[in-house]
Amino acid sequence: MIMVRSLKRNQELIDWIREQYKGGAELASICTGAFLVAATGLLEGKTCSTHWNAANDFRRMFPNINLQTDKLIAVEPGI
Repeated sequence: MIMVRSLKRNQELIDWIREQYKGGAELASICTGAFLVAATGLLEGKTCSTHWNAANDFRRMFPNINLQTDKLIAVEPGI
């Protein structure tokens, strides 16, 4: 799976995103950028959206995130 390999190669970035959020930054992503945010663990139990064509992979990789493919924007506190 291409996305899994991409996330593994970007673990440093994922850690950095998590630290920025913990430091008070607000996060935003568009399209498949939701995979990076989801990989931080910050979306567990929350709602997000991603490109409809990536929805099946997203659901397999992050089953504890409420994916809404019918929405263009999903808002959570700070994300």
